[in-house]
Amino acid sequence: MHVLKLALVKNYSLRIYNRYGQVVFSSTNPFEKWDGSFRGQPVDTGSCMWRAEYIYNNGNTLKKEGSITIVH
Repeated sequence: MHVLKLALVKNYSLRIYNRYGQVVFSSTNPFEKWDGSFRGQPVDTGSCMWRAEYIYNNGNTLKKEGSITIVH
């Protein structure tokens, strides 16, 4: 299993979108965690999409995306 070492990450960007395409979380800090809220309120139950982009130690730009399910 490949483990990403966050200290080797540069130009990091993470965005989480709700089902309507609205950005509910955005960060350029790879150590910052999302608490599941948007403007101080819990996001709605359902799926959210995420997209991360960063440069890793070897200079490669990586783009990854996926989904998460919010359950209350």
